[in-house]
Amino acid sequence: MSLTALLEKYAPCTVEHHGRLYSFRQSGKGERTLVLLHGIGTDSASWVQQLHAFAPYCKVIAWDAPGYGQTTPVEAASPAAADYAQALLGLFDQLKIKRALLVGQSLGAIMAGAFAARHPERVEKLVLTGAAGGYGAAPAEGRAAKLAARVTQMTEQGPEGMALGRGANMLTEAAGEELRDFMAACTRRLNPAGYIQGAQLLTNAVLAQDAARYPAPTLVLSGSLDKVTPEAGCRAIAQAFACGYHRSLPDLGHGAYVEGAKVVNNILSTYFGFESQ
Repeated sequence: MSLTALLEKYAPCTVEHHGRLYSFRQSGKGERTLVLLHGIGTDSASWVQQLHAFAPYCKVIAWDAPGYGQTTPVEAASPAAADYAQALLGLFDQLKIKRALLVGQSLGAIMAGAFAARHPERVEKLVLTGAAGGYGAAPAEGRAAKLAARVTQMTEQGPEGMALGRGANMLTEAAGEELRDFMAACTRRLNPAGYIQGAQLLTNAVLAQDAARYPAPTLVLSGSLDKVTPEAGCRAIAQAFACGYHRSLPDLGHGAYVEGAKVVNNILSTYFGFESQ
């Protein structure tokens, strides 16, 4: 079954919590819940292979971050990671998720780390993939330049223009046309204002600071061919956790969970204890 056809099984749904609208995709059922947080240039659809693979084991929630899909943006024009963590807490409360297996990809890793640091009792296990560390500790001039580059790209090219080169950033040269088209479709759905807020979050954030506050074991996965968040940076993020562990994904890039879904899913299945069920 093609990814596009598979995605039709998991259409977005919405809930409202204290005046905030959330959109997300869901699958499965059970006592345990897996929550998936996407990166800056994708959306909940990018997790479709995980929605399908883990449905027999637990309830799976892939959210659209604030400013993505139909989810209400955060209020701050230049947000901090805590703003997204607070939004995620609202979704947990509305869906009555007491504790979750939490996976954050790229910018979603910043959100996941912020949530885990502030609400460790709500996290059963934490996994970060292709983790973005944030530029908050960098010199102001460099931070401003990185933000300006992203804002200019979105302003001048729009989601359609950005989609044309998305596969080159997310996937390796070995990726097929279907995967490239699928990732491009995710980028075409971007809300420019939500993306720019995400870029501002990336500029402001320092994941390592939140990592130092989270005491439980944390698994950090990174593709050996990742050009967006190279392995050296992901290893450093793992080391920032009190109990962080890094694992390399050979021959995979930034979108390892899409291009190498079987590999990533097998690792997650073992780490979460699904194989023994």
